[in-house]
Amino acid sequence: MFVTGVLGVLLGVQGMAQESSIFSPVRDNALRLPSVPLVSVDPYFSIWSPYNKLSQGSPTHWHNTQKPLNGVVRVDGQAYRFIGQTLQTLAPMADETAWTGRYTTSAPTGTTWTAPDFDDTSWQQGKAAWGGGEITYTNIGTKWEGEGTDIWVRRKVTLDDIDTTASYYATYRHDDTFELYVNGQQVLSTGYTWDISGQTVKVDRALLHEGENVIAAHCKNTTGGAYVDFGLAKDNFRTVTQKSCVVMPTSTYYTFKCGGVDLDVVFTTPLVMDDLELFTTPLTYISYQARSNDGATHDVSVLVETSAAMALKNSSQTAQTRIMSSETCPGLDVARAGNIKQAPLSHTGELIDWGYYYVST
Repeated sequence: MFVTGVLGVLLGVQGMAQESSIFSPVRDNALRLPSVPLVSVDPYFSIWSPYNKLSQGSPTHWHNTQKPLNGVVRVDGQAYRFIGQTLQTLAPMADETAWTGRYTTSAPTGTTWTAPDFDDTSWQQGKAAWGGGEITYTNIGTKWEGEGTDIWVRRKVTLDDIDTTASYYATYRHDDTFELYVNGQQVLSTGYTWDISGQTVKVDRALLHEGENVIAAHCKNTTGGAYVDFGLAKDNFRTVTQKSCVVMPTSTYYTFKCGGVDLDVVFTTPLVMDDLELFTTPLTYISYQARSNDGATHDVSVLVETSAAMALKNSSQTAQTRIMSSETCPGLDVARAGNIKQAPLSHTGELIDWGYYYVST
């Protein structure tokens, strides 16, 4: 089997059944980077894995905005995730579906307000998200603003069952200081930071139960914009065992163990300085091969997926997609995505939303 991938402004995917030298770095490199480069075609369009393992979370732009790149390998019918984090929404945030909760801006006594049996009927009812201030945030359903102000929010989430094979995560966006509780137990305290790009924190499965659960949050706006939104999701995939990660100047090499198969994955951005045409082409390849590690024959298939959100700045924007014709791209299957409103240099910031993102196989 042979499949090829390119990611960046152009992304390609490539797979091999037989072993090839392209999957072995020219030398070992024990350097442990704080963030591993996956796509590095341009400072405004680059994708990194800021985790110990590639399957630990969604890849991000260096500005910390998540970029949807996921990889799943199926070995003898069992699926393993090796890139990113594919979550099933259980309680959506406001950018996905409108939801309501109870809130107050008057400080409650102690921490009993986080408990499931706390009586919040005296609190106001409002629609997510809560926010406002100097920054124009999207999906705000209830206004909350003012320097030095606090807000406390409670949300009830009903679960039909608890999947003992899945991992559970709280999803959240906040500006500024943020604390999150699940059924009375604190699962997150951010300190003085803000992040409205969308983050996750793992929730111990033992904290959840069938029926009604309560997720509670406290946020303090120190200055500028204010924002609060949170939800719940789960991850149904098994994760691979990451055996190695080697970072070289133009390639990052991974090896994973997936049951009876070892999967080699290489991200290559060919920034070769003696080839000016190639050097200036925003192109990244994703190559992979599967090797039996137990001497047996295995049925293996690999899926690498992304979405049009890769070309957007935030979830409030709308993308347009197009399948390129065979005349335009002979010998390739190519999809293109981009912001429906193309406005180069129309705003400031580190994350652009103009131009187009291509995926090729």
